[in-house]
Amino acid sequence: MTSSPSLAFLIDCEFKYHHTVFDQFYACIVSNLQTTFANRTISGVNGKHLIGKTNEDVQMFFAKKENSPYMPLNLQSFFPNLEVLYMMNSNVQHLLTGDLDGLKNLKIFDVSHNPID
Repeated sequence: MTSSPSLAFLIDCEFKYHHTVFDQFYACIVSNLQTTFANRTISGVNGKHLIGKTNEDVQMFFAKKENSPYMPLNLQSFFPNLEVLYMMNSNVQHLLTGDLDGLKNLKIFDVSHNPID
């Protein structure tokens, strides 16, 4: 029996500075994020950066009120300097081994207000 290949998808970001109680971060504010177990690997990023900024400048991935039962994978390939991963009230139900692999600069991980098992 062979396993089905996982699917990959593009994410849409609004790139801007986002203020938190901790600091101000250059962020990808994601919209229309939907994941499933088989479809949660990010293959690309759409969106226009602020002048002089690139994916390498992104410090925060921000999702609020999205539909992501599973954490998106492969964020580190697009945002290697990610410090904050924020998935508030986004229907996150599962945290699996390996979900945060490669996020070596991660300092803040917030999945508050989700029905996590």
